[in-house]
Amino acid sequence: MGKMIRMKRLGEADFLKVISLSLSIFKPEKGKEDPYHQLKKWKKNFKKEGLLIGAFVNDELAGYLFCYEKDSRQKVIHCWLAGTAEKYRRQGVFKRLMMELTRILKKRGYKGLTINTYPEKFPAMYAYLTKHGFRKYKEKKKDWQGREISKLFFKKRFD
Repeated sequence: MGKMIRMKRLGEADFLKVISLSLSIFKPEKGKEDPYHQLKKWKKNFKKEGLLIGAFVNDELAGYLFCYEKDSRQKVIHCWLAGTAEKYRRQGVFKRLMMELTRILKKRGYKGLTINTYPEKFPAMYAYLTKHGFRKYKEKKKDWQGREISKLFFKKRFD
């Protein structure tokens, strides 16, 4: 039998635990500004109808999704950060997180979800998005470790 993956809505009290997991996943470069793992930024984004979902395997945080409302008029939410601990990858954790997120968003009346990724840095995320109905709507070139890479912007409509 496979591992039991349990979904749980998380809040501000869980930020430090989730940030710790996120740092272990993304491994930001030392000395470089890292806007993604500052507690102040998490609190600010959470105030924008923030939604933080954790995936747990045997009570251990295995992955997470952090979203906030991007456009209240169009009812669109943005998945700002997401990740799965290395030892739980390729076990359906992220897929379960996205299923739970979609369920919650539809229940709340959201019409769409946006998410960005770097295919060169996160090929599994890129593969997931293109396989599961997300459509690319924009691309930006970014400098990463001295070379130019693409940041892709995706969206998915629920209607």
